[in-house]
Amino acid sequence: MKNKIILIIVSLFILSCLSALPSAYTKRGNPKLYKEISQQAKQNLKNLDATSRKAYKKLLREHDDILMHYLIAYEIDGILQITDPRDVYSNYMQISQLLNTREFELEPEFFLSYVAKQTVADERIQAYRKAFMDDGLAEILDSATDELDLYRKVCDWGLERLVFQPTSGRDLAPLDITTSSYLGRCEEMQILFVAAARTVGLPARPASAPWWAHQDNNHAWAEVWLDGAWHYTGDMDAAYFPDQTWFSGLIDKTVLILANGSLASSNDEVIASGRYHKSINSTPNYAGERTRKLQISVRDESGEAASEAIVGIFVYNWGMLRPISYFRADEQGKFTISVGRGAFYLAAQKDDKHALILVPSSEENSFEVELVLSDADLQDQNQILHYPANEFEWQQAPQSYQDNVKRIKERIAARDKEFARYHQNLPTSMQADSLYWKVYTACRGNALEFKLFADRTDHLEPGFLSFLLEDDPKLLWQMNAGQFEALYHFYLQQKDSDCSEEDLHQIISPAVYYEELPQPVYDKKIGYQLYPRVFYQKGNTELEKLSNISRFMAKRYKVKPEKALAGLLPASTAWSRKYLTALQKRILAVNIARANGIPAAFARIPNLIVAKIEGEWQYYDIEKGEIWSGGEQEEPAKGALKVSVQDEEGLPLSIDTSKLVITKWEDASFYSLNHSFKQAEDGSYRLELPQNKYYLQFGYRISDSQTGFMMQKIDFDGADSLSIVLPTRQYPRSWQEISDFVASIVGEELLKETDKLIILGSLDHENSLRTLDKVKALDKEFIWLGYQEMSDPPSYYQFCQAWLDAVNQDQRNAVRVFTLVKKEGKWQMFEGIWDNLN
Repeated sequence: MKNKIILIIVSLFILSCLSALPSAYTKRGNPKLYKEISQQAKQNLKNLDATSRKAYKKLLREHDDILMHYLIAYEIDGILQITDPRDVYSNYMQISQLLNTREFELEPEFFLSYVAKQTVADERIQAYRKAFMDDGLAEILDSATDELDLYRKVCDWGLERLVFQPTSGRDLAPLDITTSSYLGRCEEMQILFVAAARTVGLPARPASAPWWAHQDNNHAWAEVWLDGAWHYTGDMDAAYFPDQTWFSGLIDKTVLILANGSLASSNDEVIASGRYHKSINSTPNYAGERTRKLQISVRDESGEAASEAIVGIFVYNWGMLRPISYFRADEQGKFTISVGRGAFYLAAQKDDKHALILVPSSEENSFEVELVLSDADLQDQNQILHYPANEFEWQQAPQSYQDNVKRIKERIAARDKEFARYHQNLPTSMQADSLYWKVYTACRGNALEFKLFADRTDHLEPGFLSFLLEDDPKLLWQMNAGQFEALYHFYLQQKDSDCSEEDLHQIISPAVYYEELPQPVYDKKIGYQLYPRVFYQKGNTELEKLSNISRFMAKRYKVKPEKALAGLLPASTAWSRKYLTALQKRILAVNIARANGIPAAFARIPNLIVAKIEGEWQYYDIEKGEIWSGGEQEEPAKGALKVSVQDEEGLPLSIDTSKLVITKWEDASFYSLNHSFKQAEDGSYRLELPQNKYYLQFGYRISDSQTGFMMQKIDFDGADSLSIVLPTRQYPRSWQEISDFVASIVGEELLKETDKLIILGSLDHENSLRTLDKVKALDKEFIWLGYQEMSDPPSYYQFCQAWLDAVNQDQRNAVRVFTLVKKEGKWQMFEGIWDNLN
């Protein structure tokens, strides 16, 4: 008995030593930092509900130090609201142990921002640090010889737990990835690596190109602190050398690369600061001496400085100018920012005055631009935008590293085979239901939650199972049994409504934007429900219901950002709040419309949602409770727009209509309208829309170094119709001839015997998979030539030894993708992501 008491005392003493923080993280040792962060922590709790606020205050009382206050101060309060405080405490204990078992030569602010920070993007907080240590990171931390070795081993660890797959924009949390999906897009890769690196004490932060300038889409990745500097990472299977990934040769094409921090260092170029985050310009870490220093001056027409004007950087992407970042000019109307060498647009606004100018590509290291604000319409544009490449010397990883990556991928393939065999463990009656086991298999590591739901349901409608297979796969990886049940009950309520299958899927989708999935409402009589009864409004038509929804929301919810929780709220949190942000209210309005059987979707235009009214998709103003007319008119008058797109010789061009985008300019931003052009017999493009003032935008990729961009004002000015011409320059009509290198890889025999499309790429690299999505959308037969040997490949996949040899000879080839198409008997090729096959 005496020995047991001694053992307990010794254990408690060791535990207290491990939980005691270094002086720099205590109230007594660092009073100035403690005061700053503790005030922020207390302020951050004021909008939480009483239960959550009480639980977090208890954590602050019991652990009255800088670390605990930081963990609560710098997480979005909307995320804290949906978090179990015990998960915050678990992460706190792991970070405390890290501080006490390793030596850090880091300033406390730096450690807190890039090691202690719990979230990476918009994912919810989980107790992932202990789980990650138990899942192999503890062994990696003990075995690493230095920080570079630690970095490489963390990359290998992450590689085995996540395979790239394009998915929806809702972020998976770290344990969703490592226990359920094992799949994710680039932001999930970012979340997993940063979370894992921070767990073992490697400072890491998220970085991104919010929109690429030289090609459509965007990208997110991670930066890691090694040798006293920030370095970027890319694909985890090619991470032996930091600062080396598929976009390394494209750095000069970028305009801005942004990183995220909370307590910025003095040498950080902070371009915008919020309550929780600082937007840090990381461009110089990539472009180095090729960085351009841009000095911006904003004034009005009289020459007076436009103090604190809003300034935004825009690039062409997905059919229109999109903002990368916003910032404020100083009292003198000035702002200095580092940018890359690619072309971009600069916009500014103050009050009702605005300006938009082109900043062309250049090799100047420092230059000035001036924006003159006025109330005049934005000028029409017809520009060729340039995006230069940069030299990059690819380093070859040692063979031992490549062999290890191969072994990891073999283990990944074996794991995926196990998922595919899940249905063999089901009862015979369930195995016969092919839809059931397809869903069960698609749930991957979350299959048990689906089975728990299915086991308490007498019969599952095939239509519901088909919806689960066709909709966002993240539903299958994230929903618990109660959420599955609630969604199924809502499906049964709606399935017999008089709407198409596409509209039904729109109605029953539980996620609107990028918010977390709602928690179900439990009803003692009928079980779990997706929405509370108060959501259901009376009305014989969609318009009557929407009008009642608008009145209901005006009475129940107030838009007051200072009293609202921040961030994106799941519907189950938003519906119980009195105060919301304008964005949260729009998202919730879509939820309520769907609850009432109305197909509805999120719209980026302030105060509007998109709803199907009388068989037509229309904008609905939830504040005014009426169909949006496009302007100030009470009665929405329609105008007919005719657009002709011509080449340099005046000949009509056949284009992808998604490239013609109608936009509204409001609050220093362009908002695209949900209107689609249709091609007429004469080759022009036609559209009807409410008469008002718009900007028509059209762009085309000439190459990855040149983009054509056009913008033209559309103003009906009372007219019933309007006709305009877009005269393009250097419009690309054809691809390149197939190169000798690509022809030698594909082989003469295959090129002779097939007319199918051919993709030469990798099944686990982002650009290759995005190209695959574009080819699948064409509904054409194709062949994929890859360098990985697969035990159970897709029907279109063929292993290509020549491609593997080329990759082994030069690892840059591993991240390249080529599309080959036969035109008039001759093979054409495109490297990268193409716009269209014409």
